[in-house]
Amino acid sequence: GSLFAYLQAVDRQVGEAVQATDARVNLALRWQALTQQGVETALGSVLSSEEQLIQQLSQKARGFMAQAAELQQQIQVQGGDVAGRQGLQAVEQARQDVLTHYDTAYKARDLGMAWEAQKAVEQDLQPAAVRYVQAQDAFIAHQQAQRAAAVEAGRQRRAWAEHLALGVALAMGLVGALLARALIRS
Repeated sequence: GSLFAYLQAVDRQVGEAVQATDARVNLALRWQALTQQGVETALGSVLSSEEQLIQQLSQKARGFMAQAAELQQQIQVQGGDVAGRQGLQAVEQARQDVLTHYDTAYKARDLGMAWEAQKAVEQDLQPAAVRYVQAQDAFIAHQQAQRAAAVEAGRQRRAWAEHLALGVALAMGLVGALLARALIRS
C-alpha cells in the first residue's frame, strides 16, 4: 500500500517538474521568437532610407521588444534553479546591450549620418543581437536539460521502489516457505 503511494508520489513529482520546465521552455521559445522579430524589425528601421517605413518599423520593433520583455518577466517570476537564474541574467545583459546599440544606431540614422548608422549596425548591433539570441538558446537548453534530469530522476526512484518491492516479495515468500517447512516437520 505505502509502496504504491510512494510510486504515485514519484509520478506526481516528475509530472509537476516536467510541466514546470515545459511551461518555461514554451514561454522562452515564444520570447525568443518575439526577440528575433524585434531585432530584425529594429535593423530594418535603422537601415531603411524611407522615412515613413522607418517610423513604422521602429514602432513595430519597440512593440515586439515590449512583448518579449513581458514574457521574460513571466519566466523570471517562475523562478527556476541557480543556473537558470544566471542564464536569465546573461540574457538580460545581452538585451540591454542590444537596446543600447539600437539607440546609438537609430540616433545616428536620425541625424542623417547613414554611414555611421550602417557601421554601428554592422560592428555593434548585429553582433549584440547574435549574443542575445545565443544567451536565450543557452537558457532554453538549460531548461530542456532540467526536464530530462527530472524524468531520469523519477525513472531511477521508480526503479528503486520496484526493486525494493520485488525484494520484499521474495523475502516474504522465503519466510512463508520456511514457516511451511517448519510446520510440516513438526
